Amino acid sequence: MIYGLTDAPATLPRVRKLAIGDRNGRNGAPQKLDHFRLTDGPAIPSAAIVKSRDGAGQRPISLACTLAPLDPEQILSTKMRSYRASMLWCHGDNGPNAERRDPAGKFRPVQGGCVGCEHNPNHHEPGWRPSRGAPVCKANGRLYVILEGEGATEATMISTGSKWSIVNLSGFIRRLAGLGPQLWTIPLELRVTMQKISTPRGGGQRARTALPILSLHTSETVPQLMERVEAAAHGRVLPEPVEAKLLPGPGVSDESVDAEPADPLLYPEAFDVEVEPVPSDDYLAALEAVAVQAHAEIGGRYIRPGFVVHCLKRGKAEDEIRGRLETAIHAAGAALPGEGPA
Repeated sequence: MIYGLTDAPATLPRVRKLAIGDRNGRNGAPQKLDHFRLTDGPAIPSAAIVKSRDGAGQRPISLACTLAPLDPEQILSTKMRSYRASMLWCHGDNGPNAERRDPAGKFRPVQGGCVGCEHNPNHHEPGWRPSRGAPVCKANGRLYVILEGEGATEATMISTGSKWSIVNLSGFIRRLAGLGPQLWTIPLELRVTMQKISTPRGGGQRARTALPILSLHTSETVPQLMERVEAAAHGRVLPEPVEAKLLPGPGVSDESVDAEPADPLLYPEAFDVEVEPVPSDDYLAALEAVAVQAHAEIGGRYIRPGFVVHCLKRGKAEDEIRGRLETAIHAAGAALPGEGPA
């Protein structure tokens, strides 16, 4: 053994990175997606795709997987993170520990940690915003799984900035951990679903917005899970848990996952763009397309492309938008989507 070389912590290669957003919104703005999107690494194995939006596997929403062979707190790595100029600027644990990049590019401890950090919105009044140009730290979770059809050390990473997704995933992993240590033996499904979440809209108002939420599921009962975990513990030699310092995928030279550029969907302020709201179903988009083609009017103005997103940004409820579009389409003498000729 060579001290400082061969005794280094074991690593688990990260072969793929998935996201539930892209930058194809209006004017290049990031937008949330209702399916998984490959951002780095080889294509998703066909054996892992349980269900997709298009039925052809191009827009998967459910993936067969197992948890990576790591400790529970490493399977889902969580931190508060903020980015400046698309690079990691500050990170911490929402408690006593935090580090921030200095002008020389080195990370230094933040006095008072996350608890005393002026950039942490969790320690300010609702609606607080930092000084102009200063980034805001946000919760970030990175889930590591092994997709069906791949080797036990080929990890896929899914990153999320949704606190609802983090709570879902963390709670599920903690419940499984109560059954035994061999979590990696349990077959699971990782799903993304659009759920309506109450979000602030300014002026003390709130609105329900459809957001993509991650969750893990298993079809096995508790007795079946306990039997599987016990059999794994006594019937084979288990891999030693490895440290969650995972190697980046192909084409990334830096060995630190934290050194990757900011995800524009999770940290749009690093790119000075706004995340656009997404309708919860395709019917609103179909109504808008019919209204535009029929030259329908609302308030004496023609309905233009982007009308639905504009209304959602202003806090309008989807039911209200749907009703106004249907009324305008009927007034224009056109048929609603799915109806026969007017």
